[in-house]
Amino acid sequence: MKIYKWKLSKLQVLKLSKVKVQGNLVAVTSDGNKYIPFGGIDSLYETAYKKAISELNERAAWFTMYSLHPSIVPNTTGFAAHTDKEKAIQSSIYEVIERKAFHYFIKLIMNNKIDEIYSNFHIQNKKDFLLFSKPYLTQAGELWITFAFDLGRKIIPVGMGKQNNLAESIDDAIDECIMVNHSIEKYLINHSNKQSTQSMSQEELLSFINLGKSTLLQDSLEKLSIENNYYENVKTKNIESLLTLNVTRYIPKFLSPTNRYVYLSVPLEKADSIKNNYRI
Repeated sequence: MKIYKWKLSKLQVLKLSKVKVQGNLVAVTSDGNKYIPFGGIDSLYETAYKKAISELNERAAWFTMYSLHPSIVPNTTGFAAHTDKEKAIQSSIYEVIERKAFHYFIKLIMNNKIDEIYSNFHIQNKKDFLLFSKPYLTQAGELWITFAFDLGRKIIPVGMGKQNNLAESIDDAIDECIMVNHSIEKYLINHSNKQSTQSMSQEELLSFINLGKSTLLQDSLEKLSIENNYYENVKTKNIESLLTLNVTRYIPKFLSPTNRYVYLSVPLEKADSIKNNYRI
C-alpha cells in the first residue's frame, strides 16, 4: 500500500466528565482513504491536547509501518509517543504489558475461572464502574494495570489504565471507558457513514462491541461485582523480556514540529521480523 499524502481533520473538543480532544488523521493511499482516529482525555484541556498530539504521532508512525508490512504490525500494540524519550520508551513497554494483561483477563472470563480472577486481580466497585487491577514488577518499579467496566450500559464498555500507582491507573481506566462508550454510541448511530466504515480503528471497536454484548461477560461481571477483595492478597507478576525500538523515523515529516519520539516494544520472538523489514 502506497501513501500519497496525509490530511488532518480539525480537532474536536468534547466536555464529558473530563475534556476530550479528538480528531482524524487521513492517509490518502493506493487502497483508498484510510481514517486513523486519535485523541486524549484529561481534566485539563492543555493536557488532553498534548495527549492527543502524542497519539496522533503514535498512530501516524504505526500506519506508515503498517502500510509497508500489514501482517507484522497489524495494530498499535506496543507503540507509544512522548516529547520525552525515556517516557516514550516506558509507555511503549507499559502498553504491551497492558494488552497482555487484558487478553489474560478475558481468557479467564471466557473460561469461567472466577477463582483465578479473585487471586490475580484486585476487584472493587467505584460509582457505576467495576474495576479489576493487577500489579506488575518492572525495571522502573511497580506498575498497576486496571480494567474498568461500566455495568450500567446495555453494551458494556471497557477502559484500560496503566500507572505506577493504583489510584491513577483507576482514573485512567475510567477515562478510557468513558471514551470507548462514546465511540460505541457514535458508531451505532453512524455505522452506515462512509468514514466510519473505512476507519482503521473499526476492527478494534467492533471487537469491544462484541465483547460488551457477550452474555458470558455480563454474567461473570455480575458475579464478580458482589464481593470486593483486598489488593494485599493479589499476586504481583514479573514482566517478560521485551525489545524496545526507536521508530521515530516513521513519523510523517509534516508532524516534525510537534517534537515527539515514537517507540515500539515487541516480544523477543518478534524482534527479527521487525529488524529485517524496517529501517531501525
